[in-house]
Amino acid sequence: MKSKIFIVLCVFMIIAGTMTVAYASYRDIPSYMTDENLMLQRLSKLGIISGFSDGTFRPNDAVTRAQFAKMITTALKISSTNLSKGQLFQDVPPHEWYYSYVTEAALNGLIYGYSDGTFKPNKSISYEEGLAIIIRALGYSDSDLSGMWPANYIGKASELGLTAGILLNPGDKLDRKSAAQLIDRFLLLNKKGSQTTVIESANNMSLRDCIITNTSKTDNTLSQDDVQTNIGIFKNNGYSVDELIGDEVKILVDDKGDIKAIFPVNQDSRKVYTVDSYITNQANVHDINGKKTTIAFGGYSNYYYNGQSVQMNAFIQSIKINSTLIKNTDSQGRSYMVLLDPHIDGPYISSSDYYPGMSINGIKLSNTNAEVIKNGSKASVSDIKKYDVVKFSSDFMNTQKILYVYDNKVTGNITAITPDSYAASQVSVNGVAYNIGSNTAQDKLKNLYGIASNVTLLLDENNNVIDIVPPVYSDTSNIAVVLKAGTEVDYSAGPAGGAIGTVTLFTTSGQQVTYKTSQDVVPFLGKAVFYTVDGNGYVKLDAVPLNMSDVSIDQLHDTINGTAISPDAIFIDVSGSNDQYTAKLVRFSDLPEGTFGSDVLAYKLIDSNFGDVRLAIFNNILALKPSFGVITGVTPIWANGSQIGSNVTVISVNGIEKITTNILNLKAGDVVSISNQLIQTRLNPIQRAAQATAVDSTRIKVDDKVYSLASNVLVIKYDSNDNNYSISSLAELNSMIQKGKADNVLLYSLDSNYVNVILINE
Repeated sequence: MKSKIFIVLCVFMIIAGTMTVAYASYRDIPSYMTDENLMLQRLSKLGIISGFSDGTFRPNDAVTRAQFAKMITTALKISSTNLSKGQLFQDVPPHEWYYSYVTEAALNGLIYGYSDGTFKPNKSISYEEGLAIIIRALGYSDSDLSGMWPANYIGKASELGLTAGILLNPGDKLDRKSAAQLIDRFLLLNKKGSQTTVIESANNMSLRDCIITNTSKTDNTLSQDDVQTNIGIFKNNGYSVDELIGDEVKILVDDKGDIKAIFPVNQDSRKVYTVDSYITNQANVHDINGKKTTIAFGGYSNYYYNGQSVQMNAFIQSIKINSTLIKNTDSQGRSYMVLLDPHIDGPYISSSDYYPGMSINGIKLSNTNAEVIKNGSKASVSDIKKYDVVKFSSDFMNTQKILYVYDNKVTGNITAITPDSYAASQVSVNGVAYNIGSNTAQDKLKNLYGIASNVTLLLDENNNVIDIVPPVYSDTSNIAVVLKAGTEVDYSAGPAGGAIGTVTLFTTSGQQVTYKTSQDVVPFLGKAVFYTVDGNGYVKLDAVPLNMSDVSIDQLHDTINGTAISPDAIFIDVSGSNDQYTAKLVRFSDLPEGTFGSDVLAYKLIDSNFGDVRLAIFNNILALKPSFGVITGVTPIWANGSQIGSNVTVISVNGIEKITTNILNLKAGDVVSISNQLIQTRLNPIQRAAQATAVDSTRIKVDDKVYSLASNVLVIKYDSNDNNYSISSLAELNSMIQKGKADNVLLYSLDSNYVNVILINE
């Protein structure tokens, strides 16, 4: 069998463009000598041969008679049962390493000594002597052979196929490489009168004929060391099998399914190609040297894919760009094809937009020399953006590389995790289920996100979830609030015209815009939507993710649910009911402080670059913002002799208000918060009465301490001489400070973060 070069892809070494080559058993056997390396590996694992301490095999060194005795007895697994008979040869004492091998070989009639009673263990064995030992080991004797010595043994060896390709003559010393070849071939022969091979009978195992169709290096669904064949999956015992994919082999397998030896049957007809493109019945391919050709799929006896013999149509449907096609012929002369999937490294998530020198998972993109395909179209590395899913594809021979890039994203609220967050196989967002496609995504569902979390799913080409990140957006221009549905006449339908639907949107720029639509927009009224406008001016609406979490607004730290506010954040408040809605832009400082129900926040958008709040749309949140006032009078309400409430008079920004409340023990001078014409709570001063020394639109300094002011801070002046409360202002307070008349000031806060009421006592 000829040696041939066959380079195998073990790892996608895209950085340096290197390729991993066949395993070399010994450092003085070139790695490209695939057949020789596999043979020596096989014989080494069977214990028949061994190398030297320096890692060499020394193939041209002569084999001694003692060494060959070890080879043949180990191959036959002859046990040391006859050693009790003592020393047979005067120069083979029991303390020598070769004693048992020589003694057993001699007692089994495989090898002879000399007439002087010696064996000469360190003498080089001749070519014909080695053949004679092997022929005897097969059960043949002189009487079975014709001719004279040594021609009779050499002839029988040739007849059995032992000597093919070995260029030795009678009298030549048997070198180590030739000895290994002879023993290796000997293992696959049947003993005289037997129906089983030497290796089968010696190991009490069966040889199984099969075709290798995959290994764990070419199919990541296989476990490490798994070898997939057309008759099943077996466990590799350290053999270099990647270069045998697509070949017919004989494997010696124990009862556990472990491979003990592998023998290639017919490698010379194998041809390996990479698919560049394909159509119904043929593929355009190239070989390892880059030579291009076309392969037709018809006319083969078998088509193998993932260990199965499949119909030709199923075989063709499984082909992809960068797939590997292996054409071969088995020992019966039948042609077949084996299909290997492309090697995929990834998927990975791009952490940023492309920049020169950028690497993904240690792979420097500028060094890939790879074709880039983004969302099915040709692209370049500069088209890679933050949060894109990236896969590196190469063929089995590592001759062609492709970077597949996808920017599939889904943003919304998690509505289900199946079966549970500890071992998620699916996650549903906005009611749509997606399969989990990575350990990263599974871990985040276990440790970070849960039901109602607002997230963005990063998906591959099959809509599998590769990662889960906070909501990803960078633009608000496609988001609006639906205010009104209507109709208009479209005269393009004819002179009489035809009614078409319209929808009025409030955009994030603060504009009201009306578009034509073929949708039923009534379900979207009063809600935030994504919208797109086609070339004919028709708008398409899609619901934004439904908020399912309470909303917490922190004016002191400028956060919503703990997330910082973008400097250019947009806030919209929507009010109305049924089919009448209005919306307006509001400032963050206009929003009420506190925690509110999930129905208050209609939609929140997170900036993709900085992770802060870019947009928030609220449902009538301003109605929840309390106003503040000072009680100027209280009239108790009595029933059955007990106070059940009070009628109070309050001075606020709305003027004088009359409010009935069930809060007891209120008195004139109390500062209260008011919402929906109801007194909500009584505020306590956050500092003792002291002198105010400075004030502006956002701060006040009292008793040498600076306090932040709420945007709607109420300033009340109390004249103790007249027992009169009146509305004042920050400007008037500043004037009083300048005149030194603001020496008795009290500050009130609803949450201790911002001052809501300033009470000036004169």
